Amino acid sequence: MRTKKLIIALTISLIAHFSVAQVGIGTTNPQQMLHVSGTAAGLQTIRIDDVAVTAGGTNPGELATSTTSANKTLVVDSNGDIKSRYIYGDNMQSVVLSSGTQTITSTSLTDITGATITFTPRHSVVYLSFTITGYNPLTTSGLDPLTWFSVGVSRGATNVGNFLSLTGTSDDVTGSAGAASITAANFPITVTPGVSVTIKLRGRNGGVNNSDGFRIDRTNYTSYMSILD
Repeated sequence: MRTKKLIIALTISLIAHFSVAQVGIGTTNPQQMLHVSGTAAGLQTIRIDDVAVTAGGTNPGELATSTTSANKTLVVDSNGDIKSRYIYGDNMQSVVLSSGTQTITSTSLTDITGATITFTPRHSVVYLSFTITGYNPLTTSGLDPLTWFSVGVSRGATNVGNFLSLTGTSDDVTGSAGAASITAANFPITVTPGVSVTIKLRGRNGGVNNSDGFRIDRTNYTSYMSILD
């Protein structure tokens, strides 16, 4: 009976309002060019079911799976077409470095323990934020370490970003002494939707007395990384 009423209402609306290019579905008094009313009990206003997902997940924002229950949002592209996309934040990834210390003395990029995230992205671009906090341990007697510390971002085996910290008035050759935090907010990283990827943070130390190193103190100070996807 509901279906018949809906068809009758649609027919009446089409006849009555065709001349002014206003179409009503579920209403005989459309207020716009297309007006959908879902006030009938048990009926939703609009429902869109996903089309079949390709095996390789080749469509933008598409996972390489046959079904998904992830929330999506509707967007209008440059052609005026309405499409569904995964919502940023539904596939959020994060890790807080566990307690302990790690002193990095190498001038080559070295893995920061615990600062690794492996996940399957839903977007072609994800956004990395992180904070790595530590200090120069001052192990050289009578000397300031005069070092600097940098954090590199790797996607798989490829380095895709570098962030440098100077802890005082100095330069990137001699370095400086003291505590430091290296941070980044929403750094974009290109990935392939539906294909697992590993993103990690790596550190290296430089300057005059780089052998003193940079100590990441995860017991007393918080270090973390998160990925918005």
